[in-house]
Amino acid sequence: MLYGLIIDFGQTFCNYGDLIQSVAIERIYQKMNIPPEQIVRLTKKDLSSYDGEPILLPFSYTIYYLINFETGELALSDRIIPIFLGVSIESIMIYNCILPEDFAATGSKWMGIFRKNAPVGCRDHFTLRFMKEHGIAAYLQGCITNTLPRREKGDYNKTLLIDCPQSILPHIPPELLTNAEVMSNVAPMGSCSVEDNYQRVMARYEYYKNNAAFVVTSRYHVALPCNAMGIPSVIVKPQVSKYSEDVRWDALPPQVQMCASERDYWNVRWHSEYEDFPEFKETILKIASARIMEAFIRHDAEKTVSVFFAPQFDVYNKTREQHESYADLLRAYLQRHHAQGQGRFYIWGAMDIFCRRDRVELSEIIFEINPDLEFAGWIDSFRTGTLANKKIEKISDVILGKDDFIVVAAESATHYASSYFAGMGLNERNYLLLGNRTLVLDIEK
Repeated sequence: MLYGLIIDFGQTFCNYGDLIQSVAIERIYQKMNIPPEQIVRLTKKDLSSYDGEPILLPFSYTIYYLINFETGELALSDRIIPIFLGVSIESIMIYNCILPEDFAATGSKWMGIFRKNAPVGCRDHFTLRFMKEHGIAAYLQGCITNTLPRREKGDYNKTLLIDCPQSILPHIPPELLTNAEVMSNVAPMGSCSVEDNYQRVMARYEYYKNNAAFVVTSRYHVALPCNAMGIPSVIVKPQVSKYSEDVRWDALPPQVQMCASERDYWNVRWHSEYEDFPEFKETILKIASARIMEAFIRHDAEKTVSVFFAPQFDVYNKTREQHESYADLLRAYLQRHHAQGQGRFYIWGAMDIFCRRDRVELSEIIFEINPDLEFAGWIDSFRTGTLANKKIEKISDVILGKDDFIVVAAESATHYASSYFAGMGLNERNYLLLGNRTLVLDIEK
C-alpha cells in the first residue's frame, strides 16, 4: 500500500495556502515513520488518471479538487482511497456554482464517496452539519494546518501584511509598522516546475516562521498556519466575497483574532501574549495518524481476505445457476397442478421472514399464477395465534379438500411433513416440499 501527497492543483497560479495543507500532511507521514519511497507525489490530474498500486490519500482540502465541475463527475481514480481528515464543501458556495440540495441529490457521486469512506473529518461546522443531515458519519477536526509545530522562541521583529486590507492600516500601532513588509500569498506559476513550486511554498512559510512578529491577513491559510507556528495573527474577513456564504470562518482557532467588520479593528489586541495549544495539536495528530493507519490495516486486510477467497469465488461464479430458488420451484409446481381452478392453500412454517407486514411473499407468487386460490392460513408445530392476519394451525387440525394443497416452506419441517403426507396417502398435487430433505437421526434406535 502506498501513500499519496498532493503537491499541485493544476492552476496557472500558486495559492501557497492550498499546499501548506500538504506540508502538514507530509509532516504527519514523518511522525508515522512512513518511508519517503512509499509516498507518491500527485498532481490534480493524477487524481483522476492514476492507475497504479492502490494509494491511501489523506484529504484535507476543499471538495473542489475532487469534482469536475464541467461534467459534474467525480474526478478521482478508483485506485486512490481518500481518507477525509479535514475536508470542506465550502467550494460549492463559490458564486452559487452548486446549490447544496443539488450537491446532495440522489445519486450524487461526491456524496457517495463520502458515504463509502466515512467517517468524514470536517474542517468546519457547516460541512459537519451538512454530512450529518445527510446520514454520513462525520466529526469536526478543523484545518490540518493547526498541527504545524510551534517555532523556537526568538527575536522576531517583522510585521507581515499578507494580502492585508488597506482599511485596517490606520488601526495598526506605528511601532508595528516600522518594520512591516507587504506580501501576497498568491504568485504566478510561471515556468516553475511542480516540485520546485512545492519547495517554494515550504520556503515561504519558513520565511513567515523565521521572521514574523505579527501577521495581519485576509487569508485563511496564512492566519491558521502562522498561528500554529506561534505567530500572533489577525485575520480580516473580506467585506466583498465570492462566496454566497463563507463557511470557512466558523472553525477558527480561538487564538486567531478575527475582524468580521471594520468595527472589530478597535478590539484587536496588538501586543497580546501568544498562547500555544499543544494538547489540541497532539489530539488532532493522533486522530489523523489513527485514521491513516486504520485505512491501511483495513484495505491491506481486505486484499488478503480477497486473495484467500478468490479461487472459490471463481468456482462459485461457474456454478451460481446450478440451483433452484423457492420462487422457481413454487411457480413450476403451480403451473403443473394449480394454474387454473379454485382451492385453498396453507403455508407450513409460520415465520416472520416470509412476511412484509401484512404481505406474504409466497402467497403473492401463488396469486400471480392463479388469483382464484385462497390463502387459508399457516401450519406450525411450535407457534400459535396469527401471522399477517392469518390463523396458525396444527397439521392435525387441517382438513384438505381435493383441490387444496400445502406448501412446506420451513426446512426443519420437511422430514416430518413428508412422512406425515405419506401416512395420509396424499399425492404430489396436494403438497410441495420447498426445503431439501436431509438425513435425520432416528432417536428410537
